[in-house]
Amino acid sequence: MRPPSAIHHERLPNGLTVLMVPRPGGVVTVDAWIGAGSAGETPELNGVSHFLEHMLFKGAGRYGPGEIDRVVEGVGGMMNAGTSHDFTHCYVTAASENFPVALDVIAAVIENAALDPDELVRERQVILEEYARKQDDPHGVLWETLYDRAFAAGPYKASVLGVPESLEAIGRAEMLDYYRRHYAPKNVALLIVGDTEPPRALEAVGAALGGFHRPFRPLVARDGAETTYSGPVETVLEKDVNETYGVMAFPVPALKDYAAAYALDVLQFLLGCGDASLLYQEIKEKRRLATSIQAGCGSSRYPDLFHVYYTCDEAKRPDLEKAALEQIDRVAQEPPAPQALERARRLLVNAHAFSLETTNGESASIGYYYTITGATRFERDYMGEIANVSAERVQEQAQRCLKPEAMTRVAVRPKRAGSRARRSSA
Repeated sequence: MRPPSAIHHERLPNGLTVLMVPRPGGVVTVDAWIGAGSAGETPELNGVSHFLEHMLFKGAGRYGPGEIDRVVEGVGGMMNAGTSHDFTHCYVTAASENFPVALDVIAAVIENAALDPDELVRERQVILEEYARKQDDPHGVLWETLYDRAFAAGPYKASVLGVPESLEAIGRAEMLDYYRRHYAPKNVALLIVGDTEPPRALEAVGAALGGFHRPFRPLVARDGAETTYSGPVETVLEKDVNETYGVMAFPVPALKDYAAAYALDVLQFLLGCGDASLLYQEIKEKRRLATSIQAGCGSSRYPDLFHVYYTCDEAKRPDLEKAALEQIDRVAQEPPAPQALERARRLLVNAHAFSLETTNGESASIGYYYTITGATRFERDYMGEIANVSAERVQEQAQRCLKPEAMTRVAVRPKRAGSRARRSSA
């Protein structure tokens, strides 16, 4: 458990949140988390958050196209960015002596991205090619189809990547409007993790971003987003693959239910994380029904999905899914054994600890959960809370969430002559 004093939480007069974690080692990460993802897009602008993310380092403020790359590489630093349903984030990691460079770059991209028209045209083609590659990737098709079919309506139904029709329609004017609406101080958390002194770092942030003033005007009201699940749905697609890729998914609550989120995280490790998990032992090792199987759970701002993902021979899929439901029902009917529960909790705590080993790993953990919850408490208390999750709480969440009658199933199987994709409600 990270002590409360480890995270220095400040807010500039313009509303910008600054979270600082000093740690020795000679490295620092400056990481901006923006509450702008596909969940806040309209259908006409689907994919704009991810498209914009691609444009951030293409020129901003005094940096022309290509200059940010040269400046960051010139000090031996690294940079990256990512987009999801709920957020976009971009970071620079460098030697702590180059903290001013990292801060200057991040300040420029969140306040003054150029969105150069020529760069936008080029990057659109990059994203359209990324979309095309995803259609040939069984994993990509599987997950895109899952979220489309699992949700009848809601913020997570649409693709993060977007679709060709919307991507082709997004011009500079539309992107600039979206950028100015969402890249606003009150919608940004700036993480500084590494070998810096918080008072001096805060002073530098104030100098770089204290004059950043822009109202937060979201396109989609966050409190108005309602989620409706489709109910029992099965979809089978056919691709040029050698085995079947499948997923079974169940509705889970939003992360604001902290107690449920901690228990669901333990449940995913109990069921399907590691060689000793229930699904792996029963379905892969004992019954040889799967070539791989694992479980996972979305911890998100809005209701999301708990999933069981597997690969198998198509002929074994019905027996595999039946066996997986039996293991899920087993946890719902009786609390997990003490040894199995302790193993799941220990693996989960260790996995979280390992994710914090680097400055960008720690900034990602804090930034993600802060962006989702608006506070540092969930992430700060994570390891302590996980260690205290009881067998009864795990059983309660299995009963509450993993209901077969609410399940969505999607499979991508090898092509068979004369057959077509099907969808059913059974």
